[in-house]
Amino acid sequence: MNRPRYDNTGSSAIATKAELLQRLRNRPKPQVHARLTPSGPELSESYKTLQRENEHRIALLRTSLLNAHEVVEVQHSFSRLFGYAKSHFKRER
Repeated sequence: MNRPRYDNTGSSAIATKAELLQRLRNRPKPQVHARLTPSGPELSESYKTLQRENEHRIALLRTSLLNAHEVVEVQHSFSRLFGYAKSHFKRER
């Protein structure tokens, strides 16, 4: 049976843990890409999804603030009239 012969230049024929650790340390490390944004069709789909979620949140905020504004306006209107009938009732008698 013919075994493939590996070129062991720069190393001994005996496998040692020290050599293994040295080779592991010197092995090139995978490069981390700082740019994680998708490209191609995924990019436009991601932007569309983000835009859709943003518009939905804007609509919810507007509705909530409009409702709160209306409640404050009604309370303000009635607070001015609070006690008005009672005070006029005493005057009219």
